Amino acid sequence: MPKSDWKPPLADTLPGGERNADVPNGARAHTSLPDGGAEFLNALGEGVYGVDVDGRCTFANRAALAALGYDDVGELLGRDMHDAIHHTRPDGTHYSASECPILSTLRTGQPVRLENELLWRRDGTSFFAEYSSFAVKVDGAVTGSVVTIDDLSMRRDSSKRHALQQAVNQVMQEADDVEASSRHLVATIGSGFGWDAGALWVVHAESDACLRCEGVWHAAGATRRVPEAGDAGVLGPGQGLPGQAWTEYRTVVSSGTTTDGHGVPHAIPGAEIAVPLHADGKVVGVLEFLGRRPVTLDGQSMTDLQTLGRQVGQFVSRRQAEDKLRDSDALKTAIMDAALDCVVVVDAETRIREFNPAAERVFGQARAEAMGQELGALILPADFLVGHLKKFAHFLDDGEISAVNKHVEVEAERASGERFPAELSVTPLKVGGEPLFAAYLRDITERKRAERDVEAARDAAEEANRAKSDFIANMSHELRTPLSAIIGYGEMMREEMEDGVDSAELAPDMQKIENNARHLLGLINDVLDLSKIESGKMETFLETFDVEPMVRDVAATVTSLIEKKHNVLSIDLGPDLGHMRSDLTKLKQMLLNLLSNAAKFTEGGTIALSAHRSTASGLDRLAFSVRDSGMGMTAEQSAKLFQRYAQAEASTASKFGGTGLGLSISRAFATMLGGGIEVASAYGHGSTFTIDLPATAPEKPVA
Repeated sequence: MPKSDWKPPLADTLPGGERNADVPNGARAHTSLPDGGAEFLNALGEGVYGVDVDGRCTFANRAALAALGYDDVGELLGRDMHDAIHHTRPDGTHYSASECPILSTLRTGQPVRLENELLWRRDGTSFFAEYSSFAVKVDGAVTGSVVTIDDLSMRRDSSKRHALQQAVNQVMQEADDVEASSRHLVATIGSGFGWDAGALWVVHAESDACLRCEGVWHAAGATRRVPEAGDAGVLGPGQGLPGQAWTEYRTVVSSGTTTDGHGVPHAIPGAEIAVPLHADGKVVGVLEFLGRRPVTLDGQSMTDLQTLGRQVGQFVSRRQAEDKLRDSDALKTAIMDAALDCVVVVDAETRIREFNPAAERVFGQARAEAMGQELGALILPADFLVGHLKKFAHFLDDGEISAVNKHVEVEAERASGERFPAELSVTPLKVGGEPLFAAYLRDITERKRAERDVEAARDAAEEANRAKSDFIANMSHELRTPLSAIIGYGEMMREEMEDGVDSAELAPDMQKIENNARHLLGLINDVLDLSKIESGKMETFLETFDVEPMVRDVAATVTSLIEKKHNVLSIDLGPDLGHMRSDLTKLKQMLLNLLSNAAKFTEGGTIALSAHRSTASGLDRLAFSVRDSGMGMTAEQSAKLFQRYAQAEASTASKFGGTGLGLSISRAFATMLGGGIEVASAYGHGSTFTIDLPATAPEKPVA
C-alpha cells in the first residue's frame, strides 16, 4: 500500500468506546475520552503506543517517546515497531518478527505479557522492560494492538541499589539536624527510585497513637506533591496510605479507590507507595512516595525497600531513643543497638555478654549464637589470645590493658573465616559489682586499602623524584663534559694561533670542538623535546617520502659510529617498501636513537637494521627493527626501559653515557604518529627494538 494511502487503523477506534472491548483498561480509559484523550495518554507514567495489523506505529504517548529516546511522535508514526525497538536479542542475535511474542497478538488476538524483555532506543542503547500487548478489535477482527512498556533498568541495576544503600547509610551517619536529615533521607531514597515526591512519617514518641510528618521532599519539576511538614498535621491508625502501612505492618501500594489521606485529587492507581520502618519488632515510622506512573515491584525491589525500611527504622529508633532515654541506663542499650560500630561486651572470662547488630553484620554471626561464647574462639584469631586477651585478666589486678581508652589495630575474623583489619578500643566497667569489658570495634578494611593506595602513590612519586634527581645529576655531567672540551680546545687553539701555528694543524682540534658541540646540541634537543612532549606542545610535520632511501640514509649516518666498536651493520629491506606519509625527521630520530643504543651496548658483534611493509587485515603498516648481539637485558630492566629519566640500571650512565631520554622520547614520537615501539631482549643474547607505524600517520598527533 502506498504510504500516502496509509491510515492508522486505530484512529477510528480512539474517539469512541464501543468497538474496543478488548483494549486493556488503561487504554480503554484513554479511548473512551472524546476530548482530551491525548492529554490523558501523555499524563500516564507508563509508556503506551499502538500498532496496526502490520505492526506499524499508530500513536505513542510521551512516556513511550521518553523511554525509547524519541523527541516527536512523528518519528515513529508508520514505522515497523519490531524493527525499530525489538530487533535484537540480549545475546546480540537477530530477533525475527515471526518469533516475536508481541506480534503474536496481531495473529491470535490474545494478550501477551513479557518480563525482562530487551528493547532498543533510537540512539542504539538498550534497556530491559516489562512489555505487554493487547489486541484492538473492530467487529470481531483484530485491527491492531495497544502496547505498554515499563523500564526495568533501575530495578535490575544492583550497583545502583548498592550505591543507594551506601548513600542512605552516609546520610544516617552524618545526621546532626533532625529536620534536615529527614528531608535528606527522603530525597536520597526517592530520587534513587525515580519518584517525584516523598515524606517521612514518624510514630509519635509520646502517645504512639498517630503519625507525624517530619520531612517532605519534592523533585525538581515534580507533578505530584505532598503537604509540607508544617501543614501535614497527623494521621491516625489506618488513615491514608501511611496509616495503612503502619497498622498492617507491610508495604502498601495505592489502588486509587481510596483517599490518599492528604486530599490529593485524582490519585493515580499504583503511583503511591508507603513503606513501614521497622525497628525492635515494631513499626516506628513510614516512608511515603508518590510518582507519575504506577509502581511495579519485583522481588528484588521489595527486598531493597524492606532493607531500607530496616535501615531507616533503626535510624528513627535510635534518634527517638536518644531523645527519650538520654542520661539513663536505657539510653546505653539503645546506643548499643543503633551503633554503627561493633559493640561487644565480655566478662572477666572473655565470654560474650552483649553483641550488637553492627557486630552481627560485620562478623556474620547472629547475636543468639554469639551470646555466651568465648570472644577469641568466635571473632578473634587464635594467635590474638597470646596478646590482648590474656591481658584482660591482668587488668583485674593492675588496671592496665593495652587497648583501654586507646585505639589499637588488630586482626579480626568473620564467621566465614575471612580475616580483616579492625580498630579496637576496650573500656572497663562494672555492673552490679561484676567487672565487664566493652569492646568497640570498627572494620577498617576500606581505610587500610585507601592507606595502601596512598602509600603506593607516594612511593611512585618518590621514585619519580629520585629518577628526576638522578637525571639532573647525570645531565649536569653530560653537559659539562662537552662544554669543558669545547672550552679547553678553544683555549688551546687560541694559544697556538697566537704562536703562529699552521691552520692545518688545528683541524683535529676543530673536529673535536665540532663533535662535542654536536653532542651538546643533541643533549639539549633531547631535553627540549621532552619538555614539549610533557607540555603537550610537540607537533608533527607530515610529508610523503620513499622508505628505502630514508633507511639507507640513516644507515650511512651511523656507519662510523657502529664500526667504532668493531661492529658490523647489516641491512634487510623487504620488497615494495614504497612510500609513507609521516614525520620524516621524527622517524629518522627514532631510528638513529635505536642504532646509536645498539652501537653503544654492542662490541665486536652484529647490528641489523630491517624494514618491512605489511597490508594484513587491510591495514597498511611499516615495521622498522634494530637487532643487536650485545649484552641484552633482564625482564626487570626491560620493564622500566621506556620510563622518562630512567635507564635500565643505575650504572648505565657512568659506564656508557647518555641521559636515559632517548627511548622515552622515541616511544612518545611513535605514539604521536599512530604506532608504538616494543622490545624483545634476553640477558646475554642481545635485544630487538621494533617500531610499528601506519603508512599514513594521523593528521593530528595522538596523545
